[in-house]
Amino acid sequence: YVTFSPNGEEVLVNLGGEQIYMFDVFGMRKPYDPLTFSLPPNQFTSNDAIICSRIDGNEPSSSTSPDHVGTNGYVKSAAIRIDHNGNKRRKYIQAGSLPQRIEQLKIRANKLFSEQKYTEAIILYSHALLVNNNIAILYGNRAAALCKRKWDGDIYAALRDCCSAINLDPDHVKAHFRLARCLYELSWIEEAKNCLDYFLEKFSEHLENSTYKQLLRDVDQAMLKKDVSNKGIY
Repeated sequence: YVTFSPNGEEVLVNLGGEQIYMFDVFGMRKPYDPLTFSLPPNQFTSNDAIICSRIDGNEPSSSTSPDHVGTNGYVKSAAIRIDHNGNKRRKYIQAGSLPQRIEQLKIRANKLFSEQKYTEAIILYSHALLVNNNIAILYGNRAAALCKRKWDGDIYAALRDCCSAINLDPDHVKAHFRLARCLYELSWIEEAKNCLDYFLEKFSEHLENSTYKQLLRDVDQAMLKKDVSNKGIY
């Protein structure tokens, strides 16, 4: 279901559930490929950068130790660099811990998540993002809560949060994996397979993870069923 604002500049979209999404019709931001995560040019101007941490597992991330490589996706500044293939990529340098207010909100939200109070956790992650919407860990953790709650539209909302997290932190392992799971649960099987192939290439050290192996089996089985179904048409 869609409806436009009186001036035609905004559109409200409802997927049939509780969530309503608003989009800027004439927004100048160019789309990016959620499977290669290539970024549009001129999105950042700073010469600084930040090395973001790789995080493994399935629970929301909570560590902010300065001994970790990176900052749980907290981006102070970023810049576009050109890789060896001529593609534009975001460049990162190490930054400090999360601001105190946001860290407190994140800790409270993580506690609610652990208590399976997913709606309350989502609300707090969203409050923290209102304070600063350039923090990958908040998008990643909210995606985890959305995936657990599974209201109508939650999986798609989680997919969008995963893309936002990866756009801020290309090395956010959980966001990459959750993106593949969201694609699978949305029955975008080929896209889920492509995402897992990308995960295989980028994070080979995590391939023995049992959760990854199970999702890979599920995706492969779904692709096989799809092939059999397609052959039955002819």
